[in-house]
Amino acid sequence: MEPLKHVKCTGPHDFEVWYCHLYQFANEQGVWKYADPDQPDTLELPEEPTLESVTEQEVAKRAQKYAQDCAERDLRIEQAKQEQLKRVNAQRFDRALSSLGASHLSSSNNPFQDTPNTTPGSGTPTPKPEDIPEVALPPPLTKEELTELFKAAQERYKSNKKSIADARAKCAHVSAWIRKSVDRRIMDATLIEIHQMGRTDLKAQISVLRRDFTPSAFCDNYIGVVPALRSARTGAYPALDHVSLPGASRSIPTKSNRRRRNRQRAREPL
Repeated sequence: MEPLKHVKCTGPHDFEVWYCHLYQFANEQGVWKYADPDQPDTLELPEEPTLESVTEQEVAKRAQKYAQDCAERDLRIEQAKQEQLKRVNAQRFDRALSSLGASHLSSSNNPFQDTPNTTPGSGTPTPKPEDIPEVALPPPLTKEELTELFKAAQERYKSNKKSIADARAKCAHVSAWIRKSVDRRIMDATLIEIHQMGRTDLKAQISVLRRDFTPSAFCDNYIGVVPALRSARTGAYPALDHVSLPGASRSIPTKSNRRRRNRQRAREPL
């Protein structure tokens, strides 16, 4: 569903309404995450997988899994040692009570007497450090495993490629609506700026428009550029690289701006 044709962006006074229609349109197309300047999502296609890249990824994955298992084993050994030390200290405390003739005291007075010897969160007895087995090294990759992994990687690449192509087509549709609904002079200036930035994507267009025409960022400091932009044609903005945009924000010269400028000129001495 395309936004209403009468929705236009001619300056900051109607930018918010236009931006709401843009958000709704891009969201319905499912590409707002690629258009929103605040989101990191991009439409960059990942590199096509090769047998070497798939092998490297799988080797790194298995090596990481082995390192994680070793770290978990070290943690279990440390917990088992702490539990073992608690038991030893509790026995020492009991022997001290017996030596002092106070063996009749309750075991609750023993500061080392803790809850039953269990693994935290599991309810099972904590094993001794020497009973915790070593982590087995990952086996080498076989030719059959590599073949299956490579096929799966190619299928994912084809699926991602198709999804990105569909998203790019929808982004182009949204971009075309933006060019139609934004004032010609504003759009030409925006295209010049993003071209000078080395970008042509939808997110760059929206970022520049939102920066310049939100009420807090709006100011009129490119009046001198407008005459050069009036002769521009859609798609011909690369030929206007010589036009520089002064300042960080811009506005279209409205009637009030022109009146103010004429009054300033009238006060200037001849």
